[in-house]
Amino acid sequence: LKGDLNNYGSIYAVSSLNGARGGAIRADDITNQSGALISSVLPSNLSSDSYRSKVDLELNARGELTNLGTIESSGNLTLV
Repeated sequence: LKGDLNNYGSIYAVSSLNGARGGAIRADDITNQSGALISSVLPSNLSSDSYRSKVDLELNARGELTNLGTIESSGNLTLV
């Protein structure tokens, strides 16, 4: 992303069965606010046989990474 990421809701990282095994979110500063979610674990209402069950997640902040909510991954989790 260009600039900062301020998350007040839910962000899900997904990958198709033939797609990448993981993904990265990069921004100047990343703030996951209270009650917010960044995850590669899909809730049952979004789950599908078309998506990988394990997806690695990387959050890369050039400045500050602040987490007041929940950050989780169904695969490896990298916080930079």
